[in-house]
Parts: sequence; structure tokens; C-alpha cells
Amino acid sequence: MAAEITEPERQPPQNRPSVPGPKPPRFRTRTSLSGGSLPNLPPAYWGTVAFVLGAVVGSFLNVVIWRLPRGESLSHPGSHCPRCNHPLAAWENIPILSFLLLRGRCRECRQSISLRYPVVEALVGLLFLVFVLRFGPTVRAIAYCLFAATLVAAFFIDLEHFIIPDELNIFAWAVGVALDLWLAHSGDPAHRMIWGW
Repeated sequence: MAAEITEPERQPPQNRPSVPGPKPPRFRTRTSLSGGSLPNLPPAYWGTVAFVLGAVVGSFLNVVIWRLPRGESLSHPGSHCPRCNHPLAAWENIPILSFLLLRGRCRECRQSISLRYPVVEALVGLLFLVFVLRFGPTVRAIAYCLFAATLVAAFFIDLEHFIIPDELNIFAWAVGVALDLWLAHSGDPAHRMIWGW
């Protein structure tokens, strides 16, 4: 009499606790501009730095937007009220905050300050924030920030004077060439995308 072979009873699958995998990095790269490693800082840190730096650049762009089409020097004289020529103190030059503290008026002549000033500062700050959160503190992010800042200046100058100064075109061209050379040097495939091959 042949022995019967019985299959072992199958145990119901047990619910094993799932172990979450490592989270993907927020930034695509953690390498500095010189190739070394950056400290593992949270995105909020880089975002804050980017926005503050962008607002400062936006404050300088307001000088460019006002003086460049008028043929004035960008460095002399210092920041002043365009209506009464009152020299601005350091605390009157704080991006965005100064406009709020002064309630949109010059401290000396009490004339209204153009809303363009805080708009440009906030806009450039937000653009810097977006690029740094997208690409991290990298050469590509810096190039995109500079290019975006140039476009902002060109837009507001063109909006008021219907011209785009050659200086802005040359600067944007130089940023584009520098970025392309960096991408080619680092072997980034975006270099080929720029030229279409």
C-alpha cells in the first residue's frame, strides 16, 4: 500500500511591516562649485538664502531699471529718492521691508514710492528661490538666476521706455556662453540639447 504524500498546509501571508526606503534627495546634486561636497543642509536653508539674495539683487535691478535707460552711472551717486534726491540711509535700502516701514513714501519729501520697487525685489527673490529649490546650489542655478534677473530688468525697462539696452543683451549672452562652457566641461547632456546635437 503506497503511502499518501500530503502537501504541507499553506500558512496565510503575514503582514510584514514595510520598511520605507531612503528618501530621494531634494536637490539633484550636493557638490559645490569647486567640486567639493556641501554640508547636508535642509532645503529651507537654501531657499531662504536664495530668496534673500534674490531680493538684494532685485534692489540693485531697480537701480539698473531707473538709471541705465537714462544714461546715468550705476555706482555714483548712491541710492537716493528720484524726486527730491534725498540720500537713502542703510535701513531705507532693505529690500521689501523698507517699502513697508516707510509705508510707500519717501521719508524726506513724503512723495509716494513706485510700487515697482518691492514688486521687482519680491519677483527676483521668488525666481531665485524656484531655481535653487529645483537645481540646488549649483552653477546651473546661478546661471539661471542671473539670466532671469536680466530678463526682469529688460522687461521693466521695455515696459517704460520701449527699449532694451544693449548692455543687458550682452550680459545675457555672456551668461549663456559661460553656462554652455560649464555644461560642456562637466559632461552635462544639456550641453548637446542647447546646440541640438
